[in-house]
Amino acid sequence: MRRWLEVSIEVPPAAADALSLRLVERGAPGVIEEGAGERVRLRAHFAAEAESGALGEEIGGWLRQLEEFFPGCAAASPAIARIDEEDWAEGWKQGFAPLDVGARLRVRPPWSAPDAGGRLDVVIEPAMAFGTGRHASTLGCLLAIEEIAGTGEPAPAVLDVGTGSGILAIAAARLGAGAVTAIDLDPVAIEAARRNVARNGLADVVTLRVGSLEAVNGRFEWIVANLYSGLLRASMGGFAERAAARGWLVAAGLLDADRDAVVAAAGTSGWREHARRSIDGWTTLAFRREA
Repeated sequence: MRRWLEVSIEVPPAAADALSLRLVERGAPGVIEEGAGERVRLRAHFAAEAESGALGEEIGGWLRQLEEFFPGCAAASPAIARIDEEDWAEGWKQGFAPLDVGARLRVRPPWSAPDAGGRLDVVIEPAMAFGTGRHASTLGCLLAIEEIAGTGEPAPAVLDVGTGSGILAIAAARLGAGAVTAIDLDPVAIEAARRNVARNGLADVVTLRVGSLEAVNGRFEWIVANLYSGLLRASMGGFAERAAARGWLVAAGLLDADRDAVVAAAGTSGWREHARRSIDGWTTLAFRREA
C-alpha cells in the first residue's frame, strides 16, 4: 500500500494563500484549510518518497520568508506524519465536504451527491489550493454575486478576472448570467477551470482564456475580480472601461487593512461603493458604475 507524508501547519489566516501556493508548487495535490480565528491549520500531503526532515526544513524556510509579510509565520512548526493511502484518501475527501453558501448556492466536490433541497450546485474538483469556496475571499465573492443576482437585474455578460478554479464563473452562470468570460494569466489554472466548467455542463456558457484584462474587449454587467490589493487598485480604470452602464464590480483578495486604499482608487475611476463584507480579516467590496 502506498504511503504519504501528511504535513500540518498552523499559520495566521492572512498567510494561508501564500503558504498553500508554496505547498502545491512543492508537489502537494491540494491543501486543506481548517478552522478560523487567529490561526488556521493547513494540511497537505506529499508522496512518502520525500524525505521528511528535508521537507520540514524547506517549509521552515518558507515560513521565515513569509514572516516579513505575515507576522507570526516564523513561530509555526510543521508537524509531519506518515499515513497510508487509504487514510489519506478518506481524510482528503472529508476535508472537502459540501459547503452551503448564502441562500442559493452549494459548492461540492464531484464525489458528493447533488443537493436535494434545490440549491444551485457548483461542482469543483479540489485539486488545487485555491477556489474551493472555503477561503474568506472566495466566500465573500460568492455571497456578493448571489446578492447582486438577487436584484433581478439581467446580466447578459459577466467577466471573471483571475478565475483560478473557475468557481466564481460557474457560480455566476448558475445564478443566471447569460455568458461568462473568465481569464487568468496561469495556463494551469485555465485548464483546471476548463475541467470544472465541463463537470458543471457549462461549456456553452463560460468561455475561458489565458490572458490579462487588457486583452478583453466588450462591456459587462458584472465584473468579478478576486486578486490582491495592489492589482485591484491598478485595474480600477480598466474595469471601468469594460463595465456596462450601471454595471457591478466585486473586488476581493484584500486584507481589511487595505480596504480604504482600494475604495479610494475605485472612486477615482467612477465606481461607487455599494456594500462591503469582512470575513476572517479579508474584505470583499461591491461597487456600481456611476454612469
